[in-house]
Amino acid sequence: MSNPAFDFRVRTAAEFIDRFGNEGDVWTATLYDSREEWLAGRKGHIGASAAYMVLDTELRKRLFDEMSGVKPHEDLSNNELVQRGVAAEPLVRQLIAIENPEWEIYDGGNLLFVSKRKPFASATLDCIAVHRETGELCDIELKEAPWSNKWKGEYAPDGYFAQVMHQSYVTGINHCVIHPRIYMRKNDGFTT
Repeated sequence: MSNPAFDFRVRTAAEFIDRFGNEGDVWTATLYDSREEWLAGRKGHIGASAAYMVLDTELRKRLFDEMSGVKPHEDLSNNELVQRGVAAEPLVRQLIAIENPEWEIYDGGNLLFVSKRKPFASATLDCIAVHRETGELCDIELKEAPWSNKWKGEYAPDGYFAQVMHQSYVTGINHCVIHPRIYMRKNDGFTT
């Protein structure tokens, strides 16, 4: 039998449901079979990405237009940052599991949490960490970003704080880590 202290396996969203069930003190959760079903399940909810958008004037107008049906939701699947993030997430989760053996790491996958207090509020977590000894939960928000002035300070951009605060409200998870993977491009002032 292997030593559990060296269990670097990233667990699935289904394993999270097996362990914690579909209902917590402040949330209910639905695990969707596909990304398409998950996207459909998000409709009618205000998710954590919307919390980010509220802080930006242009994005706030787009959010209003999308939520009110004036314009369709913008398809970001061809966005370079989105594609990079989707490709990197499994690798980053695995690295987090290796670097933090005291935590069990779960892929949030197509798991949609909905607030019991405000049923219009939902969240999907990139990564959920569960402390092996205490059972404490931690939301790990994965970010893929080019080097820019937004990341040069001590703190992450304000919109990311709004996003994780929304996720905390929906799930009741009081601990969060914003985990950026920052890369450099020529137009950021670096040469390759």
